[in-house]
Amino acid sequence: MNKVLITGLVLSSCASFAQSTSTANLQSKNGLNKTTKVRGEVEVKGISQSGTMNKATKQEIKASVSGFHKFYPSIDLKFDVGAVLRAGSTDSLFDNNEYDGESGLTISEGAFEYRPMNFISLEAGALRMDRKSSPLLLSGRAMLGLREAIQYGNGGVKVGLTAIQATPSIKNTSDRIDRVEEGTPSYFSEGVFVQFSKNNFTLDSSASHFAFSNLSNGVARESLFNGNSVSGNREDGAEFLYDFAGWNVSNKATLETSAIDLSIHHNYLVNTEAAAGKNKGQLIGVNVKYKGDTATHELGLESFKVESDASVAYYNNKFYGHNNREGLAASYIFNDLGNNFELEATGVASNVIKKSDTQDKETLFILTLRKFYDLF
Repeated sequence: MNKVLITGLVLSSCASFAQSTSTANLQSKNGLNKTTKVRGEVEVKGISQSGTMNKATKQEIKASVSGFHKFYPSIDLKFDVGAVLRAGSTDSLFDNNEYDGESGLTISEGAFEYRPMNFISLEAGALRMDRKSSPLLLSGRAMLGLREAIQYGNGGVKVGLTAIQATPSIKNTSDRIDRVEEGTPSYFSEGVFVQFSKNNFTLDSSASHFAFSNLSNGVARESLFNGNSVSGNREDGAEFLYDFAGWNVSNKATLETSAIDLSIHHNYLVNTEAAAGKNKGQLIGVNVKYKGDTATHELGLESFKVESDASVAYYNNKFYGHNNREGLAASYIFNDLGNNFELEATGVASNVIKKSDTQDKETLFILTLRKFYDLF
Protein backbone atom coordinates (compact mmCIF):
# COMPACT_ATOMS: atom_id res chain seq x y z
CA MET A 1 0.00 0.00 0.00
CA ASN A 2 2.85 2.40 0.86
CA LYS A 3 4.48 1.62 -2.45
CA VAL A 4 1.28 2.46 -4.29
CA LEU A 5 0.85 5.72 -2.38
CA ILE A 6 4.45 6.75 -3.04
CA THR A 7 4.07 5.92 -6.69
CA GLY A 8 0.87 7.88 -6.84
CA LEU A 9 2.66 10.80 -5.22
CA VAL A 10 5.23 10.96 -7.99
CA LEU A 11 2.71 10.66 -10.83
CA SER A 12 0.28 13.14 -9.36
CA SER A 13 3.12 15.53 -9.02
CA CYS A 14 3.59 15.53 -12.77
CA ALA A 15 -0.05 16.11 -13.57
CA SER A 16 -0.41 18.63 -10.80
CA PHE A 17 2.63 20.55 -11.95
CA ALA A 18 1.19 20.92 -15.45
CA GLN A 19 -2.20 22.03 -14.17
CA SER A 20 -0.76 24.33 -11.50
CA THR A 21 1.42 25.97 -14.11
CA SER A 22 -1.59 26.72 -16.31
CA THR A 23 -3.47 28.29 -13.38
CA ALA A 24 -0.44 30.35 -12.42
CA ASN A 25 -0.13 31.57 -16.00
CA LEU A 26 -3.79 32.55 -16.02
CA GLN A 27 -3.35 34.57 -12.86
CA SER A 28 -0.13 36.25 -13.97
CA LYS A 29 -1.66 37.30 -17.27
CA ASN A 30 -4.45 39.05 -15.43
CA GLY A 31 -2.38 40.66 -12.70
CA LEU A 32 -1.03 39.40 -9.41
CA ASN A 33 -3.77 41.21 -7.51
CA LYS A 34 -6.56 39.61 -9.53
CA THR A 35 -8.82 37.78 -7.10
CA THR A 36 -11.41 36.44 -9.57
CA LYS A 37 -11.22 35.50 -13.23
CA VAL A 38 -14.21 34.02 -15.06
CA ARG A 39 -14.39 33.07 -18.72
CA GLY A 40 -17.50 31.91 -20.53
CA GLU A 41 -17.69 29.55 -23.48
CA VAL A 42 -20.47 28.58 -25.85
CA GLU A 43 -19.82 25.51 -27.96
CA VAL A 44 -21.84 24.08 -30.85
CA LYS A 45 -20.81 20.63 -32.04
CA GLY A 46 -21.84 18.25 -34.81
CA ILE A 47 -20.85 14.57 -34.66
CA SER A 48 -20.97 11.94 -37.39
CA GLN A 49 -19.99 8.37 -36.52
CA SER A 50 -20.14 5.48 -38.96
CA GLY A 51 -19.29 1.82 -38.50
CA THR A 52 -20.71 -1.68 -38.45
CA MET A 53 -21.30 -1.71 -34.69
CA ASN A 54 -22.18 1.93 -34.01
CA LYS A 55 -23.62 4.85 -35.98
CA ALA A 56 -24.50 8.35 -34.82
CA THR A 57 -25.54 11.75 -36.09
CA LYS A 58 -25.61 14.12 -33.14
CA GLN A 59 -25.73 17.83 -32.35
CA GLU A 60 -24.66 19.41 -29.08
CA ILE A 61 -24.87 22.87 -27.56
CA LYS A 62 -22.80 23.50 -24.46
CA ALA A 63 -22.45 26.58 -22.27
CA SER A 64 -19.78 26.67 -19.57
CA VAL A 65 -17.85 28.97 -17.27
CA SER A 66 -14.31 28.45 -16.04
CA GLY A 67 -11.77 30.33 -13.99
CA PHE A 68 -10.60 30.87 -10.44
CA HIS A 69 -11.52 32.80 -7.32
CA LYS A 70 -9.16 33.65 -4.47
CA PHE A 71 -11.20 31.98 -1.74
CA TYR A 72 -8.73 32.76 1.05
CA PRO A 73 -5.06 33.83 1.22
CA SER A 74 -3.04 31.03 -0.42
CA ILE A 75 -6.28 29.19 -1.36
CA ASP A 76 -7.89 29.38 -4.81
CA LEU A 77 -11.15 27.87 -5.99
CA LYS A 78 -10.73 26.57 -9.56
CA PHE A 79 -13.79 25.66 -11.59
CA ASP A 80 -14.99 24.62 -15.03
CA VAL A 81 -18.71 23.77 -15.08
CA GLY A 82 -21.47 23.89 -17.64
CA ALA A 83 -24.57 22.41 -19.18
CA VAL A 84 -25.00 20.53 -22.45
CA LEU A 85 -28.05 19.85 -24.63
CA ARG A 86 -27.94 16.94 -27.06
CA ALA A 87 -30.15 15.90 -29.97
CA GLY A 88 -29.91 13.54 -32.92
CA SER A 89 -29.97 9.82 -33.59
CA THR A 90 -27.78 6.82 -32.80
CA ASP A 91 -27.78 3.15 -33.69
CA SER A 92 -25.84 0.45 -31.87
CA LEU A 93 -25.64 -3.32 -32.28
CA PHE A 94 -25.12 -3.77 -28.53
CA ASP A 95 -27.10 -0.73 -27.34
CA ASN A 96 -23.93 0.90 -25.98
CA ASN A 97 -23.25 3.86 -28.27
CA GLU A 98 -21.39 6.46 -26.22
CA TYR A 99 -22.63 9.32 -28.37
CA ASP A 100 -26.18 8.59 -27.20
CA GLY A 101 -25.46 10.53 -24.00
CA GLU A 102 -28.14 12.56 -22.26
CA SER A 103 -28.35 16.31 -21.81
CA GLY A 104 -27.18 17.45 -18.39
CA LEU A 105 -24.56 19.19 -16.30
CA THR A 106 -20.82 18.86 -16.82
CA ILE A 107 -17.99 19.31 -14.35
CA SER A 108 -14.48 19.39 -15.77
CA GLU A 109 -13.01 20.91 -12.62
CA GLY A 110 -14.14 22.03 -9.19
CA ALA A 111 -11.29 22.03 -6.69
CA PHE A 112 -9.56 24.04 -3.99
CA GLU A 113 -5.85 24.65 -4.47
CA TYR A 114 -3.70 25.49 -1.45
CA ARG A 115 -0.25 26.99 -1.99
CA PRO A 116 1.62 27.30 1.33
CA MET A 117 4.73 28.17 -0.71
CA ASN A 118 5.23 29.12 -4.34
CA PHE A 119 6.70 25.72 -5.20
CA ILE A 120 4.12 23.57 -3.35
CA SER A 121 0.56 22.93 -4.49
CA LEU A 122 -2.14 20.85 -2.79
CA GLU A 123 -5.52 20.29 -4.47
CA ALA A 124 -8.74 18.67 -3.27
CA GLY A 125 -12.06 18.21 -5.04
CA ALA A 126 -13.05 17.38 -8.60
CA LEU A 127 -9.61 17.33 -10.23
CA ARG A 128 -9.07 18.12 -13.89
CA MET A 129 -7.23 15.26 -15.59
CA ASP A 130 -4.59 16.11 -18.18
CA ARG A 131 -5.91 14.25 -21.22
CA LYS A 132 -3.45 15.92 -23.58
CA SER A 133 -0.41 14.23 -22.03
CA SER A 134 -2.28 10.98 -21.28
CA PRO A 135 -4.87 10.52 -24.06
CA LEU A 136 -4.51 6.74 -24.10
CA LEU A 137 -4.93 6.43 -20.31
CA LEU A 138 -7.60 8.97 -19.29
CA SER A 139 -10.45 10.78 -21.02
CA GLY A 140 -9.99 14.11 -19.26
CA ARG A 141 -13.14 13.79 -17.14
CA ALA A 142 -12.78 15.13 -13.61
CA MET A 143 -11.95 12.75 -10.77
CA LEU A 144 -12.79 13.31 -7.12
CA GLY A 145 -9.61 13.18 -5.09
CA LEU A 146 -6.35 14.76 -3.95
CA ARG A 147 -3.35 16.01 -5.87
CA GLU A 148 0.02 17.10 -4.49
CA ALA A 149 2.75 18.84 -6.46
CA ILE A 150 6.22 20.23 -5.94
CA GLN A 151 7.94 22.26 -8.64
CA TYR A 152 11.28 23.98 -9.05
CA GLY A 153 12.50 26.25 -11.80
CA ASN A 154 15.90 27.69 -12.61
CA GLY A 155 16.51 29.55 -15.84
CA GLY A 156 15.18 27.53 -18.73
CA VAL A 157 14.65 24.34 -16.71
CA LYS A 158 11.61 23.42 -14.62
CA VAL A 159 11.19 20.17 -12.70
CA GLY A 160 8.10 18.90 -10.91
CA LEU A 161 6.86 15.95 -8.89
CA THR A 162 3.17 15.21 -8.64
CA ALA A 163 0.85 12.60 -7.12
CA ILE A 164 -2.86 11.80 -7.37
CA GLN A 165 -5.15 9.69 -5.21
CA ALA A 166 -8.62 9.72 -6.75
CA THR A 167 -11.90 7.94 -7.39
CA PRO A 168 -12.60 7.67 -11.13
CA SER A 169 -16.04 8.74 -12.29
CA ILE A 170 -18.39 5.76 -12.58
CA LYS A 171 -21.49 7.72 -13.46
CA ASN A 172 -21.58 10.68 -15.81
CA THR A 173 -24.92 11.63 -17.34
CA SER A 174 -23.26 13.94 -19.81
CA ASP A 175 -20.71 11.55 -21.28
CA ARG A 176 -22.06 8.04 -20.67
CA ILE A 177 -25.38 6.35 -21.31
CA ASP A 178 -24.74 3.53 -18.84
CA ARG A 179 -25.35 3.60 -15.11
CA VAL A 180 -22.42 1.81 -13.54
CA GLU A 181 -22.88 2.43 -9.83
CA GLU A 182 -21.53 -0.55 -7.91
CA GLY A 183 -18.06 -0.57 -6.41
CA THR A 184 -15.66 2.19 -5.40
CA PRO A 185 -12.74 2.20 -7.83
CA SER A 186 -9.45 3.93 -7.04
CA TYR A 187 -6.81 5.56 -9.20
CA PHE A 188 -3.26 6.38 -8.11
CA SER A 189 -0.53 8.04 -10.10
CA GLU A 190 2.93 9.43 -9.40
CA GLY A 191 5.38 11.04 -11.73
CA VAL A 192 8.03 13.52 -12.67
CA PHE A 193 7.78 16.39 -15.13
CA VAL A 194 10.66 18.24 -16.81
CA GLN A 195 10.47 21.30 -19.05
CA PHE A 196 13.47 22.68 -20.91
CA SER A 197 13.28 25.98 -22.79
CA LYS A 198 15.93 27.79 -24.78
CA ASN A 199 15.39 30.55 -27.29
CA ASN A 200 12.44 29.41 -29.45
CA PHE A 201 12.61 25.72 -28.49
CA THR A 202 10.69 23.98 -25.69
CA LEU A 203 10.78 20.33 -24.62
CA ASP A 204 8.18 18.94 -22.19
CA SER A 205 8.66 15.42 -20.84
CA SER A 206 6.85 13.43 -18.18
CA ALA A 207 7.00 9.88 -16.86
CA SER A 208 4.52 8.49 -14.38
CA HIS A 209 3.34 5.30 -12.77
CA PHE A 210 -0.40 4.57 -12.62
CA ALA A 211 -2.57 1.98 -10.89
CA PHE A 212 -6.30 1.22 -10.83
CA SER A 213 -7.94 -0.90 -8.13
CA ASN A 214 -11.40 -2.15 -7.11
CA LEU A 215 -12.79 -1.93 -10.63
CA SER A 216 -16.43 -3.01 -10.63
CA ASN A 217 -18.18 -5.68 -12.69
CA GLY A 218 -20.14 -2.92 -14.37
CA VAL A 219 -16.99 -1.14 -15.53
CA ALA A 220 -15.65 -4.47 -16.82
CA ARG A 221 -18.90 -5.15 -18.69
CA GLU A 222 -18.84 -1.77 -20.42
CA SER A 223 -15.13 -2.11 -21.21
CA LEU A 224 -15.78 -5.45 -22.91
CA PHE A 225 -17.46 -3.64 -25.81
CA ASN A 226 -14.47 -1.33 -26.23
CA GLY A 227 -11.58 -3.77 -26.46
CA ASN A 228 -10.62 -5.01 -22.97
CA SER A 229 -10.19 -8.72 -22.18
CA VAL A 230 -13.10 -9.64 -19.92
CA SER A 231 -14.48 -12.94 -18.63
CA GLY A 232 -17.94 -13.75 -17.34
CA ASN A 233 -21.49 -12.97 -18.37
CA ARG A 234 -21.88 -9.74 -20.26
CA GLU A 235 -24.82 -8.69 -18.10
CA ASP A 236 -23.67 -9.85 -14.67
CA GLY A 237 -20.41 -10.94 -13.07
CA ALA A 238 -18.05 -9.66 -15.76
CA GLU A 239 -14.42 -9.43 -14.61
CA PHE A 240 -11.24 -8.09 -16.15
CA LEU A 241 -8.69 -10.75 -17.06
CA TYR A 242 -5.85 -8.43 -16.09
CA ASP A 243 -5.15 -5.80 -13.47
CA PHE A 244 -4.15 -2.31 -14.58
CA ALA A 245 -0.88 -0.79 -13.36
CA GLY A 246 2.04 0.47 -15.37
CA TRP A 247 3.82 3.42 -16.91
CA ASN A 248 2.80 6.43 -18.96
CA VAL A 249 5.44 8.50 -20.78
CA SER A 250 4.80 11.69 -22.76
CA ASN A 251 7.08 14.01 -24.71
CA LYS A 252 6.42 17.17 -26.69
CA ALA A 253 8.93 19.29 -28.59
CA THR A 254 7.93 22.73 -29.90
CA LEU A 255 9.82 25.13 -32.16
CA GLU A 256 8.36 28.64 -32.43
CA THR A 257 9.08 31.27 -35.06
CA SER A 258 7.44 34.60 -35.74
CA ALA A 259 5.06 33.06 -38.28
CA ILE A 260 4.96 29.30 -37.67
CA ASP A 261 4.98 26.94 -34.68
CA LEU A 262 5.99 23.31 -35.24
CA SER A 263 5.44 20.65 -32.57
CA ILE A 264 5.86 16.89 -32.30
CA HIS A 265 4.26 14.89 -29.48
CA HIS A 266 4.49 11.28 -28.38
CA ASN A 267 2.66 9.20 -25.77
CA TYR A 268 3.72 5.69 -24.72
CA LEU A 269 1.69 3.54 -22.34
CA VAL A 270 2.37 0.07 -20.94
CA ASN A 271 0.29 -2.01 -18.52
CA THR A 272 2.81 -4.23 -16.76
CA GLU A 273 0.02 -6.47 -15.41
CA ALA A 274 -1.16 -7.65 -18.85
CA ALA A 275 0.36 -10.13 -21.28
CA ALA A 276 2.74 -9.08 -24.04
CA GLY A 277 0.91 -8.26 -27.25
CA LYS A 278 -2.02 -6.84 -25.25
CA ASN A 279 -0.43 -4.31 -22.92
CA LYS A 280 0.95 -1.38 -24.92
CA GLY A 281 -0.37 1.82 -26.43
CA GLN A 282 1.41 4.42 -28.52
CA LEU A 283 0.50 7.72 -30.17
CA ILE A 284 2.67 10.06 -32.21
CA GLY A 285 1.60 13.31 -33.81
CA VAL A 286 2.75 16.50 -35.48
CA ASN A 287 1.15 19.97 -35.47
CA VAL A 288 1.88 23.00 -37.61
CA LYS A 289 0.42 26.39 -36.67
CA TYR A 290 0.49 29.45 -38.90
CA LYS A 291 0.22 32.70 -36.92
CA GLY A 292 -1.31 35.66 -38.72
CA ASP A 293 -1.94 39.12 -37.36
CA THR A 294 -5.59 38.46 -36.50
CA ALA A 295 -5.96 34.67 -36.74
CA THR A 296 -4.14 31.36 -36.51
CA HIS A 297 -4.50 28.18 -38.56
CA GLU A 298 -3.34 24.84 -37.16
CA LEU A 299 -3.11 21.44 -38.84
CA GLY A 300 -2.55 18.22 -36.89
CA LEU A 301 -1.96 14.58 -37.79
CA GLU A 302 -1.72 11.62 -35.39
CA SER A 303 -1.06 7.91 -35.69
CA PHE A 304 -2.13 5.66 -32.82
CA LYS A 305 -2.21 2.02 -31.75
CA VAL A 306 -3.75 0.84 -28.48
CA GLU A 307 -3.62 -2.86 -27.65
CA SER A 308 -6.52 -4.56 -25.88
CA ASP A 309 -5.40 -4.21 -22.25
CA ALA A 310 -3.05 -1.24 -22.26
CA SER A 311 -5.56 0.72 -20.16
CA VAL A 312 -9.12 0.60 -18.81
CA ALA A 313 -11.35 1.19 -21.84
CA TYR A 314 -14.16 2.69 -19.74
CA TYR A 315 -11.91 5.52 -18.53
CA ASN A 316 -9.79 6.40 -21.57
CA ASN A 317 -10.53 8.67 -24.52
CA LYS A 318 -13.41 7.58 -26.78
CA PHE A 319 -12.04 9.87 -29.51
CA TYR A 320 -9.53 7.13 -30.43
CA GLY A 321 -12.07 4.31 -30.09
CA HIS A 322 -10.67 3.06 -26.77
CA ASN A 323 -8.70 -0.22 -26.98
CA ASN A 324 -7.79 -2.89 -29.55
CA ARG A 325 -7.62 -0.15 -32.18
CA GLU A 326 -5.14 1.49 -34.51
CA GLY A 327 -5.63 4.32 -36.93
CA LEU A 328 -5.11 7.93 -37.95
CA ALA A 329 -6.55 11.22 -36.70
CA ALA A 330 -6.43 14.60 -38.45
CA SER A 331 -7.47 18.05 -37.26
CA TYR A 332 -7.75 21.67 -38.37
CA ILE A 333 -8.23 24.60 -35.97
CA PHE A 334 -9.01 28.17 -36.99
CA ASN A 335 -8.76 30.78 -34.24
CA ASP A 336 -10.03 34.32 -34.81
CA LEU A 337 -8.04 36.16 -32.15
CA GLY A 338 -9.89 39.43 -32.39
CA ASN A 339 -13.34 37.91 -31.95
CA ASN A 340 -12.51 35.10 -29.48
CA PHE A 341 -13.90 32.59 -31.97
CA GLU A 342 -12.62 29.11 -32.80
CA LEU A 343 -13.53 26.49 -35.39
CA GLU A 344 -12.22 22.95 -35.04
CA ALA A 345 -12.68 20.05 -37.46
CA THR A 346 -11.39 16.60 -36.51
CA GLY A 347 -11.60 13.20 -38.14
CA VAL A 348 -10.58 9.72 -37.02
CA ALA A 349 -10.38 6.49 -39.01
CA SER A 350 -9.62 3.33 -37.03
CA ASN A 351 -9.75 -0.44 -37.31
CA VAL A 352 -9.41 -3.28 -34.83
CA ILE A 353 -5.99 -4.79 -34.17
CA LYS A 354 -7.40 -8.25 -33.46
CA LYS A 355 -10.75 -9.48 -34.75
CA SER A 356 -13.53 -8.96 -32.21
CA ASP A 357 -17.23 -9.77 -31.98
CA THR A 358 -17.90 -6.39 -30.35
CA GLN A 359 -15.71 -4.07 -32.46
CA ASP A 360 -15.13 -3.23 -36.11
CA LYS A 361 -13.61 -0.47 -38.22
CA GLU A 362 -15.06 2.98 -37.60
CA THR A 363 -14.85 6.57 -38.80
CA LEU A 364 -15.63 9.67 -36.76
CA PHE A 365 -15.98 13.31 -37.81
CA ILE A 366 -16.55 16.20 -35.39
CA LEU A 367 -17.10 19.86 -36.28
CA THR A 368 -16.99 22.31 -33.35
CA LEU A 369 -17.63 26.05 -33.16
CA ARG A 370 -16.58 27.89 -29.98
CA LYS A 371 -17.09 31.44 -28.78
CA PHE A 372 -15.27 32.72 -25.70
CA TYR A 373 -16.29 35.55 -23.39
CA ASP A 374 -14.11 37.25 -20.77
CA LEU A 375 -16.79 37.85 -18.14
CA PHE A 376 -14.74 39.34 -15.30
